[in-house]
Order: sequence, then C-alpha cells, then structure tokens
Amino acid sequence: MTVVAIKPREQLWIIPDSVPFALENAGKSSQLVITYNTLGLEEGVELPASDYLEVVIELLKTERDWEVLSYLLVHLPTQLANKHFWCGPKTKAPLATLIAELCRCIPDGTLGKYISQESWPGSSKAREAQTLAYHALSVLISYHTLVPPEIKQKMVDTFQGGLGGRGDSVVVCTHALTLCAFEMESIIVKLLPRILEKLTQIVSNPSMAVHILTFLSM
Repeated sequence: MTVVAIKPREQLWIIPDSVPFALENAGKSSQLVITYNTLGLEEGVELPASDYLEVVIELLKTERDWEVLSYLLVHLPTQLANKHFWCGPKTKAPLATLIAELCRCIPDGTLGKYISQESWPGSSKAREAQTLAYHALSVLISYHTLVPPEIKQKMVDTFQGGLGGRGDSVVVCTHALTLCAFEMESIIVKLLPRILEKLTQIVSNPSMAVHILTFLSM
C-alpha cells in the first residue's frame, strides 16, 4: 500500500471571521458608499461592482490557491443574495457571464483544475469546490432573466447532473431544482422526465427522500 504524505498547511482564514473593530451600524445602509448612482449625484463613492464580478470570474477560471478559491466560493452565495448590491446596469453582463462560467466549469469538472493535488487540504478533492459552486449557482437562479434560454437550460442541466453526486451536493441541487420549478417553469416541464428518472435512482436513500418528496409536491 502506498502512503501519501500530506504536509500540514496553515489555514489562512476561518469561519466565523473576527474583526478588530466595532460594527455598530452594520445594519444601516451607507450614505456615502453606493454601487449604483441612480440620481447622478457627485457626492459619495461608487463601488465598481462590475469590476469585482470580473475578478470573481477570472478566479473561477484560473485560481491556483485553494485558500483563495475556497474563501471566494464560501462567501459568494451570501454576496449574490443581496440583489440590491448588484442592481446597476453595468453588472448585468458579468452576472450573465458568471452564470455561464459556473454552468461550464461544474459539469466539466474544471473548477480548481490549476490547484495542485498537494495543495488540497486533507483528503479534499475538486468535488468539494464543485459542491460549494452549486450553492452559488442556486442563488443565481434569481438572476435567470439576465441569460438567454439556452443558458437557463444549462443551469437546470447542471443541477440535474448534480443529483448523481455526493449527498451534500445532491441536497443543494434538489432544492435548486425546486426553485427552478417556480422561476423557470417551462424549462423544468421540458426536462422533467429526465429529472424524474434521475430522482428514482436515489429516492431509496432515506436521507434524500424528504427532499425529493418536497420537489415532487411542488
């Protein structure tokens, strides 16, 4: 038996993060920092949210450090859930590109392909990154109006493909397909036979039965 020696790595970030300053007004919107200047005012600082999305897309394609990629994938769903943050017209194109990129790299298994094997922490593999990416893609369902019908179908196809993965990713994909049934009804109806065929293969798993029944009831 071959024993693979894995060097211990110093973890650069942890959850929850702790900050060395008070956040007394964290729940209040800023009067000076904005992401979309609706009134054309000269006061305030406009954050280039579209530039940030471009960086996110580039990291998904080329990042070589697991610490950076994992930090991005863990926090990206929470950021995307704040739709007001991305409401500016400049973010529409990169959001659509982000959806298309996730629908490409998850099925292809190319997410994190530039990370060397010894860089993965413990026994983790690229599938851990894919599971995290499913979370981000599920939040992006609410942005489906930004992409053409063929990309919407790829989103559903990607979640359907995730039904054959590990338990945690299967749960995320089942919940995502439930959301798609409301947001993209016509596409779900079109692909429903294939989805049901996939679900029948895993419905005997007790931990998955309740999630599948929820999808079917919807």
